Amino acid sequence: HAASFGTFHAAAIAWVHHYFVGKNQGRGQALYSSIGFGAGGAIGSLFSGYFWLSPGPTATFNMAAFAALLAFFIGFYWLKVPSSNH
Repeated sequence: HAASFGTFHAAAIAWVHHYFVGKNQGRGQALYSSIGFGAGGAIGSLFSGYFWLSPGPTATFNMAAFAALLAFFIGFYWLKVPSSNH
């Protein structure tokens, strides 16, 4: 988890740095943190609790694994690497 989170976090901060310039960089990082950790954590905890009770722990784990795999494919196929002009 440490390596995957570290990679994601570094990429997210680079994205914020690219799209929020100057005085807006602090706001961009605040937006990233509040949505990603605040709202994302709250919604994820809520739904995982519901799923843990109803379908069960195995189904909850499988849904989380599927979501991670889906996110990987979205990132791999849809995100473009910026070209370098060196």
